[in-house]
Amino acid sequence: MKSKIIIDGFWGMGKTSTIGALEQRFDYIVIGEPDHLKSNNPIEDADVNDWYIKQHEKKQNVFFSSENNVAMERSIVSSIAYLHTTKDVRNIKFALKVFAEFRKRYLGDGVIFIFLYANKDKLGDIINNIKNIDVKSKFKNNSFIAEYERFYREILPSKYNVHPLFINIFNKAGKRRSVDEIINLIQKQEERGCSSNFHKAKTAH
Repeated sequence: MKSKIIIDGFWGMGKTSTIGALEQRFDYIVIGEPDHLKSNNPIEDADVNDWYIKQHEKKQNVFFSSENNVAMERSIVSSIAYLHTTKDVRNIKFALKVFAEFRKRYLGDGVIFIFLYANKDKLGDIINNIKNIDVKSKFKNNSFIAEYERFYREILPSKYNVHPLFINIFNKAGKRRSVDEIINLIQKQEERGCSSNFHKAKTAH
C-alpha cells in the first residue's frame, strides 16, 4: 500500500488501532489525533475548538507535505462536522479557512478518506466502553450522532466534493470487524484505483 490515508469516524470505532496497524504492517508514518486533555498547557473551555483547529492545521501541513506513506487520525473535517452539529459559529470562519487549504490539497493528492461507523443498534456496547463523560453524553444523543454522520454522508460530498469511504465496523452478520479486515477493505479500495479524488461516497460491506 502506498498512499495518504485519513481515518475518521465516531469515538470508539478503532481509528487509533487501524492507523497503528498501518504503521506496523506497511511502515506508515502516523499522525495521531489531537487531544486537548493531553496538552501540556491548560486550555480554557471557550478555547477548545480554536485549539483543535490550530492543531489540525499543523498536522495537515505535515500530512500533505510528506513524501512517505502517511496515515492521519482525524482532520479539520472533524472540527467542521462538530461545529456544524453543535451549531457553534464562533470558530467556523477560521475552520473553513483551514479546510479550504485541506480541500485544495486533498483534491490533487490522491488521498483515501475513511469514515468508520456503526449502526445505531450496535452503539450501546461501544458507549459502555467510553470513559470520557462528555463524549459518552454525546453518543447517547441520537440527534447529535445522526447530524454528525449526515455531514459526512451528505454535506461533505455535495457541497465540498469530498467523498469518504464509509466502513461499518460490524459485518453483515453483526460481528465486529478486526483491524486486519478493515485494512483489507482499505487496501481493496486503493487497488481499484478509487482514491477519494475519483469515487463517489460509498459504503464498504
